[in-house]
Amino acid sequence: MRSQKLVDKLAANTALDPSVLGTSLADTRPRWINFYDIDDLLAFPTRRLYQECHALEEMQVDSNDLPDRRCAQNC
Repeated sequence: MRSQKLVDKLAANTALDPSVLGTSLADTRPRWINFYDIDDLLAFPTRRLYQECHALEEMQVDSNDLPDRRCAQNC
C-alpha cells in the first residue's frame, strides 16, 4: 500500500482493480471477504477502495479487547 503508483491512484480517487485479489467483475458470489474489528489498529475496511464487484465483501466484527474473555453483552 506504500507504492507511489498506488498512492497516486488513491489520491486521484481512482478505484482499484479487484482482479489483483484473484476475483473478477463477473463473479457473482463472494470470493474475498475482509473481516475487520473497528478497535484493531491493523484491521480496517478496504471495500470502498476497489471497483464495485459482487466478489468482494467486508464484515465488521467485534472480537473484544481481550479475546480470551467472553463479552457479557454478546452472550
